[in-house]
Amino acid sequence: MAPLVGEPVVVSIDRALRDSMAEVVYALRTLLHTAGLATRLEWFTEGACPDVYYGPRRDVAARISIPSVGWPFASAPARHPQGTVDAFGLPFLVFPDATPTAGTHENERVRYPSDIVFASYWILTGAVEPTYPRSRMDDLDLDASVLVRDDLLARPIVSLYAAHLRAVLDPTGQRALPWEWEADGSQVAFAFSHDVDYPELIRPIEVLRVLQDRGPRGAGLALRVATGRSHFWTFHEWSPLTARHGTRSCFYFMARQGSLLQYAMGTPDDFYDVRTPRFQRLFAELRDAGCEIGLHASYHAHRSADTLRGEVQRIAEAAGVECAGNRHHYWHLDPAAPNETLRRHAEAGLQYDSSLGLEYYPGFRRGICHPFRVFHEGRRAPLPIVQLPPAWMDDHFDRRLARNGITDPDAAARRLLDVARATRGIVVVDYHSRGMNADFYPRYGPWLDQFALRHLDSSVCGMTPGEIHRAFLAREELLERASVDTTSPSPLAVTPRSAPSPSTSAVP
Repeated sequence: MAPLVGEPVVVSIDRALRDSMAEVVYALRTLLHTAGLATRLEWFTEGACPDVYYGPRRDVAARISIPSVGWPFASAPARHPQGTVDAFGLPFLVFPDATPTAGTHENERVRYPSDIVFASYWILTGAVEPTYPRSRMDDLDLDASVLVRDDLLARPIVSLYAAHLRAVLDPTGQRALPWEWEADGSQVAFAFSHDVDYPELIRPIEVLRVLQDRGPRGAGLALRVATGRSHFWTFHEWSPLTARHGTRSCFYFMARQGSLLQYAMGTPDDFYDVRTPRFQRLFAELRDAGCEIGLHASYHAHRSADTLRGEVQRIAEAAGVECAGNRHHYWHLDPAAPNETLRRHAEAGLQYDSSLGLEYYPGFRRGICHPFRVFHEGRRAPLPIVQLPPAWMDDHFDRRLARNGITDPDAAARRLLDVARATRGIVVVDYHSRGMNADFYPRYGPWLDQFALRHLDSSVCGMTPGEIHRAFLAREELLERASVDTTSPSPLAVTPRSAPSPSTSAVP
């Protein structure tokens, strides 16, 4: 029996926002649907007493009032927050020329100190990401950003706002539609995912590297590498960890075969060929084990939907599965227009993506620890593809510790797990498949195994990324069916790719 959707939340939007309605509706629906609340959107009229009011007025008898900044949402890329202020236990962005007021919570009515709709749109779209400094590999440098300065990567504001909206608008728990992972005492979904970068260790190179890095102390390891006893083909070593939490791994394989020469010339793609017999046997074993298989898009794949489509097809054919999910190599989206890469995903036939991570920093890049859809600024509409935001990757708590300044990896990871649990969100971790080789990577798989033993209790629901994606779609459909937009024409119709266009229907 499908869960019931409660009475829609009535949201009155001031007509002063009409020029940014596509963006306003996207941000409001993302907030409220993340909270599990169906929506009835309407224009504000004098004397109305809605559940939520959004606009410049201060005298509306609403359960929650959200003050609007008055800027067009199209100006978001030019807005750089100065910092945050805290109210109700939540961080609120402080933009220049928009000083927060004192938030109030009196007589069961809440007035937020600043515009959480604009702030949510700003962070969900990555409005200023193209302006951040980058490394030569296009890794984002966020040291001077509000995301790092004000600890927002560990305080995902969209999910926190959604949880607060849910608590205020549904205090009895009868109105909000729960997530699939909110059952039998569980509160957060946890997914193990693995980029397959270097599964076939090149013995001569690694023997020399071990001896160079470790000197005489590395002689034993060098011998084990030379004889094949220490290797990176560690796919099945993940099974005991994932099985302990009632789930399986998802492995993202690269379709494009690179080379050492190309790597040296600036195209760092992997060296393996998924069509070889060894990989064919592996794919059969992974399928039999119930593991998921997706695409690890090549370094320059973001440039073309055709390239992405070809890589999706190669993985699907080689692995004998539908290739629904993706993660980009090096998190490498189009540096100038990250959301344009996500649009190309949908054109290429992908259904979900998990590439909105960061090379140096753990945490939630787009301010949300729930599945969500990204808004395409040029098309002024949400994209068909779903985002599963990654929480952390292996290197965040190993080689990147000197850069991100984390002194206690266990505590840092626990904070991300705790905020996702508190907001009923998800934790997707990214560990390279070779990370179960403790000779080379003691702080990868072995560390995660110990972390899971300590912290993944009965409140954690193990799921694969694909299962999370399907749960999101089912919940979204129920909420959309129960929601109404009387400010129509609605700017937010997301048309499934499988739906035929009337203009192309066959005519007898």
